Amino acid sequence: MECVEYLEKLKELKSEWKDEIPPTIINSPSYLDNDQKPPKYKCRKGWFQIVWGYMYIGLRQKFFNGEIRKAYEDLLEYSKNTNLPERLTNEKDIQKVNEILTKVIDDLEKRLGESRC
Repeated sequence: MECVEYLEKLKELKSEWKDEIPPTIINSPSYLDNDQKPPKYKCRKGWFQIVWGYMYIGLRQKFFNGEIRKAYEDLLEYSKNTNLPERLTNEKDIQKVNEILTKVIDDLEKRLGESRC
């Protein structure tokens, strides 16, 4: 994966998914019987898994500096300490991941501008 493609995917994860938490839990299986795609809410566990997956790709491709790597490690520690995989998502969880995505996006845009990515 090229750095530009990676950056675009991160921007999509940050801007094309909704920050608000819907009043009811959205289960993907309810969308399997029709042609609709489930709504893109950041509170869904799938969004967190996609973000973590792309962050891992960024680490493997060496797209990150030490500060971004530390932020990612802090996010994983936060997830573990707050038992995120086993509970409902809250606004703080979404905010924390958004902050990291912003850091990564800003860093990658800067590095691309300097032809270092």
